[in-house]
Amino acid sequence: MPKVDLNKLSARDREFIERVSRDNQIRVARLQRVRRNNLITLGVLCSAVVGIYGYTIYAVKQETVVRLPPLPTVRDLVKLYRLTAIKQLSQNFLMDERITDRLVRAAGNIRGHHVCEVGPGPGSITRSILKKQPQHLLVVEKDPRFLPSLELLKETCKDISNMHIEIGDIMNFNLEKGLEGIVKRDWDYATPPLHLIGNLPFHVSTHLIIRWLQAISEKSSAWSYGRTPMTLTFQKEVGERIVAPMGHKQRCRLSVMCQFWCNVEYKFTIPGTAFVPKPDVDVAVVTLTPLRVPLIDMPFHMVEKVLRTVFHMRQKYCRKGIGRLFPKCVNDELTQKLLVLAEINPTAKSFELSNEDFVRICYAYKMLCDENPGLAEFDHRMPKVLRPDYEENFYSTWQASATYTLVPFPVMFTSMIKLVGKASRLYVARAVASVSATINKQLDPQDEAMGKEQCFLVDDNDIVTGQASKRDCHLVQEDGNIPLHRAFSVFLFNQKGDLLLQKRSSEKITYPDHYTNSCCSHPLTNFPGEEEEANALGVRKAAQRRLNYELGISLDSIPIDSINYITRVHYKDQGNGKYGEHEIDYVLFIQRDVKLNPNPSEVSEISFVPRTEFDDFIPTLTGQWTPWFSLILKHRLKFWWDHLDRLDEIKDHKKILRFGSEK
Repeated sequence: MPKVDLNKLSARDREFIERVSRDNQIRVARLQRVRRNNLITLGVLCSAVVGIYGYTIYAVKQETVVRLPPLPTVRDLVKLYRLTAIKQLSQNFLMDERITDRLVRAAGNIRGHHVCEVGPGPGSITRSILKKQPQHLLVVEKDPRFLPSLELLKETCKDISNMHIEIGDIMNFNLEKGLEGIVKRDWDYATPPLHLIGNLPFHVSTHLIIRWLQAISEKSSAWSYGRTPMTLTFQKEVGERIVAPMGHKQRCRLSVMCQFWCNVEYKFTIPGTAFVPKPDVDVAVVTLTPLRVPLIDMPFHMVEKVLRTVFHMRQKYCRKGIGRLFPKCVNDELTQKLLVLAEINPTAKSFELSNEDFVRICYAYKMLCDENPGLAEFDHRMPKVLRPDYEENFYSTWQASATYTLVPFPVMFTSMIKLVGKASRLYVARAVASVSATINKQLDPQDEAMGKEQCFLVDDNDIVTGQASKRDCHLVQEDGNIPLHRAFSVFLFNQKGDLLLQKRSSEKITYPDHYTNSCCSHPLTNFPGEEEEANALGVRKAAQRRLNYELGISLDSIPIDSINYITRVHYKDQGNGKYGEHEIDYVLFIQRDVKLNPNPSEVSEISFVPRTEFDDFIPTLTGQWTPWFSLILKHRLKFWWDHLDRLDEIKDHKKILRFGSEK
C-alpha cells in the first residue's frame, strides 16, 4: 500500500484523520480501564472466596461442639417419663435445639470451664452445654420429676464432662459450696472460668436476680470466685427493663440496680412458640457481667430501699418518690435538702434520671442518715401502728442532735390539741406552721449545700492549690479579698444558632434574679472525675452534670465531645458585699437541639435569642446581669458567636483573658 503524503492532503482530510485517531485513543483507554476494573473485581472476588474458605476452616478447627452419644430426644423423654409442665412453677420446656445452642453460644467460650445451670428441666439446654465440653457442669433443679432424664444424660455423657445434679431450690442453694474447687480470680482480673446459665422460671426471675445482685455487691456466693458472668432468660418485658436506658418507658428499679453492678446486654428474643407449653409472652436472653468497678459503693439494702422508694411513684415528679424516704413531719425539709445535695431536678420523673443521678441520690440519702440517727430505719411500708412510736423516738433523737430548735409539726400539733378546745385548733396550726417556716428558712438547703460542696482553689495561672467550700469561695473577706477558684460558663445554642439565656431564681444565694448565660457553676471535688485537667475534661463533666440539674437536659443529650472548651476568663466582682465572685471561668460552647425542663429552684425564666435580634433584645430586659456574663458580652461574646460554625479558629487554651470588674 503506497504511503500517503499528509502534506498533500487537504485541511479537511487531516482534521478527519486526527479526529478518528483521537476517537481510537479514547476507545482504547476506555477498554483498558474496563479491563483493569474487571481484574480488580476478579481479585476482590477471589480474595473474598479464599477468605471465606479460610475462615470456615479456622472456625471448624475452633469449634468446641462435640456430637453427643445417641440419646432419646427431649420430646421422647418428656413422653417417656410423662413429664408435664406445672403452672405453679412457671415451667415451660424449650425444645428447639437450634435455639438452645444459640443461647449457650451467647455465654461465650465455656470449654474447659465450670458451668452452673439453673432450672435444667428435662435437659434441653443441658445438652447444648455438654456439646461445648465444659470441665464441670452443676445443674440445680427444684422438681425431682426431672431427675431420671438428667441422670440418663449424666451417665451417657460421663466421658465428656463431669456433671453433678442437685435437687433443690436455687433461691436457697449455696452456690459457693456447690462450686468448690474452682480457682478464684482477683476481681480486677478477667472473668473466672465459671458461668451461670439458666432458663429461669418467670415467677422467681426478678427476686433471684435481685438476690444475685446483692451477692455481687458483697462478692459472695458464685461471685466469691470473681466476676462470674450470667446468661439468663426472662420474660421479654423484664429483659427490656434490665437494659432500659434513661428515659425508656420500661426503665425501673431493676434497670438501675442491674446497671449499677453489671454490664448488661440484650442478646436476642425467643418466640413463645418455641416453648412447650406456649407461654403468653416472648422470652429475652440477657447477659450480665459484673463490673470491675461498680457505679456505687454503698450497702446493698440501702441502695435497694432508695431505688424501690423513688420508683414507687414512677409517673410522678421524682420529689414525690424521694419524699417517701422521710417521715411526713420532716418530709419537705429533708426532700429539698436531698435534692439540693444530689443536684436533682425535682420536676424530673424517676425514669428520666440517669444512673449517675441515682448514685448522687443514694449518697445524699446516706449522708442524711448519718446526720440523723434513726432515719435509716424509716420505711414508708412501715405498719401504721408502729409509726407514732417511731416518730416520737426519732424526734427525741433529732432534737438532741440538732444545732437548732426543731418543733415536730405532727407531734406538737397532736399533743397541743389535747390541751385546747376545738376553737383553738386553727390558732395552734398557724403557730406551729409559723415555727416550721422559720426553721425551714434557717435551714436553707442551698445554703447548707454551699457549706458541703468543695470547689477547686487555683492561683492566677489556674494551677490547683487546694479546695474550699462553695460558701468560703464566695464570701467577701474583711479586706475585700475573695478566694480565687475554678468555674465554668456554658453557652448553649440550638441548631439555628440561637443562644439560650436564663434568669436565675430568686432562691439563689448569689446573684438572685440576675440574667445570665445558659448555665454556670463550678467543678467540685465531691464528684470523681471533675479534677481531670486534660482538655478541661473535668470541667466539661461538671458542665454536663450541672446542665442536667439546672435545665433538666438528659446526660445522653449532651455527650462530652459536644462540649467545646473555648478559653478561660479571669475576673473579680464584689457582689452584694457579702457574697462575690473571683474566678478562673472556663468558657464552654454547645450547639445542639435538646429538651429543656428547668429546675424552678435554679432558673425562673429561659429564652432562645437569635443573633440578629440580640442587640434589640438586650435593652428590653429590666433586671441586672451577672458580672461574668456582662464582661464576656462586652469583650468577646459577639465575636465568638459569629464564629459558631468554626469554633477551632477562636479556641485558645494557653491564654487566660483578664477582665476587670464592671463595678
